Amino acid sequence: RSLTPRDGDIAICVVEGELFVKRLAKKGSTWCLLSANAAYPPVTLKQGQELVVWGVVKGMVKLFQRGRQ
Repeated sequence: RSLTPRDGDIAICVVEGELFVKRLAKKGSTWCLLSANAAYPPVTLKQGQELVVWGVVKGMVKLFQRGRQ
């Protein structure tokens, strides 16, 4: 939470109680949340919707995979 989110950052966000990890994009005065996967459409904030940014992603240490049982 110490970094101020900027256009192009990947961030952990909450919109209408739903959690997202997406790239922030500012189009004019409107913010959008863009997915790296083209199968998921962008989330465009409508007037009156609240965007809460929990934090800005700065890196990734490791990919996790569930173990076999």
